[in-house]
Amino acid sequence: MNHRFIKYLFLLFFSVLLSANLKDVSYSIKQNGIMISLDYDKPIDDDDIIGWKSDRGWVYLTLLGVRAPKNKIPQQKYDGDVKKIVIDDFDESTQLAILIRKPVVGYDIINSKTSPSTVVFIHTEMKQSEVANLRKHITNEGKSVFNIAKSSGFPKFNTNFRNAFNQAREQLGPNAIFEYHGKLYTTNHPGEPDATTQSVLVKDDIQENVIVAKYDNPETKKDDVYVEETTGDVYTEIKKESLETQ
Repeated sequence: MNHRFIKYLFLLFFSVLLSANLKDVSYSIKQNGIMISLDYDKPIDDDDIIGWKSDRGWVYLTLLGVRAPKNKIPQQKYDGDVKKIVIDDFDESTQLAILIRKPVVGYDIINSKTSPSTVVFIHTEMKQSEVANLRKHITNEGKSVFNIAKSSGFPKFNTNFRNAFNQAREQLGPNAIFEYHGKLYTTNHPGEPDATTQSVLVKDDIQENVIVAKYDNPETKKDDVYVEETTGDVYTEIKKESLETQ
């Protein structure tokens, strides 16, 4: 029995040691979509990132073997096309849910091979040809546009970088993102203002500062009230003498 228990503790410690921690989540509004940046304390594998979208504007990301940030929670107010971001911490994974104000066409996930970071680009714009085809499909089939819209991906440029930049600039305009040989680039010229990147996370003052609390009410001064550090749950320990006098 002891051998099994020690083995379990060893596996648990080993899994915690190997897991990555999510350090920061930030977003930037672009002309052709929304760029979500995820920063970890160590790189993660491509297979550890699972993404999908709903037909109600939500984009979901599951990060396997990644722990949520400690003492930090998503902010409540967002600018532009981002309406809400939710982060849920599970035993062996972290899930992000991102609600977009515009219809979501698709998304691209680019996991860095050299740094502990991932970029998720959510496409919110459609090409005119795609819009025409989808409208035709709705007219004929009567189905929702979101049920058949697939990931649009980035425009493909089979040329050198200078020509790819010029074509992307012409097609997408300024402050947009295009992909070239697996990396993301902006369509802005040097000196042009770029969209600012905003961090999503803010300090969770309740979990960071309030670990143990006591009520000052005379009627309950004999009862100790504790705030659980990791969950924020409140527990009241009623002392024996308090029970005897009631």
